[in-house]
Amino acid sequence: MLKRKQKMVWLVGILTFLVLTKWGLSSVFAEEVKILSVAPRGPTDHIGETSAIIVSFNQPMVSLQKFPEGEGTGPLLIRPRVSGKYRWMGTRTLAFLPERGRLPYGTNFTVTVPRGISSISGEILKEDFSWSFETPRPKLISHWPRDKSQWINLNEVVILQFNQKMPLEEARDFLELTGRGSEGRKTFLPFHVRYLTQEEIKEQRLRAKEGEILLLKPEGKFRPGYFYEVKVLKGLPGVEGPLGMSSDYKFNFSTYGLFRFLRIEKPHLSSPEDSI
Repeated sequence: MLKRKQKMVWLVGILTFLVLTKWGLSSVFAEEVKILSVAPRGPTDHIGETSAIIVSFNQPMVSLQKFPEGEGTGPLLIRPRVSGKYRWMGTRTLAFLPERGRLPYGTNFTVTVPRGISSISGEILKEDFSWSFETPRPKLISHWPRDKSQWINLNEVVILQFNQKMPLEEARDFLELTGRGSEGRKTFLPFHVRYLTQEEIKEQRLRAKEGEILLLKPEGKFRPGYFYEVKVLKGLPGVEGPLGMSSDYKFNFSTYGLFRFLRIEKPHLSSPEDSI
């Protein structure tokens, strides 16, 4: 009788081992599916940060693939909608790869992992998980003349280089050029705006694409001895998305003055016969 009981215990042990082997230890001691990390999140500074949307889970969600391939559909709800493919990086991390290699500039995205998505062990995500991020807003990264430059030529033009392509017509409404002479009165000056051509970009050895650099030229020449200010207003959008510059940007410069007599540094040497 004792031997029979021992045999039954042994058989139960074998069956338990087989169950755990087939469905995995995680199915017995599993916890609910959770999101450990996501990227990108919040405002982004560089467009390279938007080359993929990545979600990491706390447990295996798919079986390990030898050569993972991209799929056209996946569990993420991305708003606004964007074309791309999904790829599992291992068993716990899902990546969405935009079709263009990056997401559009100047756009606020909301991503949701819907409740009900299940892991290999059969556990599910009990509640929707959502987060938001911004792709890079327009930013002025370089300009000429430099801030507080002096002795600028009267035929000079203003160059504005941005981190993305800018809409030419809309840009006019977000740019200001003002001048102030010795009397101190500030005047808004009319100007023309155009793109710097690709040939001009190469000529100047600038690292930019056509549409990223604006050339601002006043209708008349700059005036000698004047103080000028260029202001790029908050809200200026780029071509790809609705989000505009987050704050105003301004810089100033002055032109050379006319030759004129100011004063005598050593008044005691005022006689023509005296040596300087």
